[in-house]
Amino acid sequence: MFGKAATVIRKIAVAAFLAYAAFIATLALSQTSLLFPAVPFENRPAPPGASIVLIPTPDGEMLRAIHWPAPRGAGTVVVLHGNGSSAEREVGRGVVLREAGHGVLLAEYRGYGGSTGTASANGLKTDVLATIDWLKERSDVLPVLYAHSLGTGLAIHAAARRPVSALVLEAAYTSISDIASYHYPVVPVRWLLRHDIRPIDEIGVVLAPMLMIHGGRDTLIPVLLGERLRDAAQSGGVEWILLPEAGHNDLAVNGAMEHVLAFLATVPGFAPRPPD
Repeated sequence: MFGKAATVIRKIAVAAFLAYAAFIATLALSQTSLLFPAVPFENRPAPPGASIVLIPTPDGEMLRAIHWPAPRGAGTVVVLHGNGSSAEREVGRGVVLREAGHGVLLAEYRGYGGSTGTASANGLKTDVLATIDWLKERSDVLPVLYAHSLGTGLAIHAAARRPVSALVLEAAYTSISDIASYHYPVVPVRWLLRHDIRPIDEIGVVLAPMLMIHGGRDTLIPVLLGERLRDAAQSGGVEWILLPEAGHNDLAVNGAMEHVLAFLATVPGFAPRPPD
């Protein structure tokens, strides 16, 4: 009797282990598509006042960005979208910023929005640095990096290596591995992850002023990770705003843009100007 029970238990254990191993393997093999999903490219024309620009990267990719030139003497806001968006899908945000008197560059990443290449963590880091360098050749005013979700880690990586006027970080995180561990606590994430981005390791050297906005109901990137990142920044260098009713993708409809425009008006040397 006990021998049969032991056999049944062993079979259950083996089945459970095999199911767990299959789950781990599936996550490992699909992590690139999970982190960088295929966002449909609609090839929309540039909105009024803007143009499509092609930005080369040092490793041979070509990034298709959308650019509103800054009014004379004004600075440019570089918008870094999240992993499920694209430059095309950020046009509404760009229009608001442009109407407020700022230049705008809706940045794009390799593998997204008509750009060449395949997305990867290191590739996207290269793309953002190339975008800032491209803009530096066309403007004497240091840019503001305005990022959402995935883009916040890229913004911090860039700001640790290039001078910027300020950062606006919506739904920021400590690292991709921390997000994955939060959602998959039984998975050895740090052994499997090939595409980690770790702003927690770099934010401490960023001296530019920062605005961080997080939704109290964000179930993708919990508030705790945003707070940890905030606490790792230079002391006193972060303005933190929690929107208690907002989730991950609805910060704008919960008042985030009003806070962003007010913050930009306080950035030294970055006051908005009417279009020429």
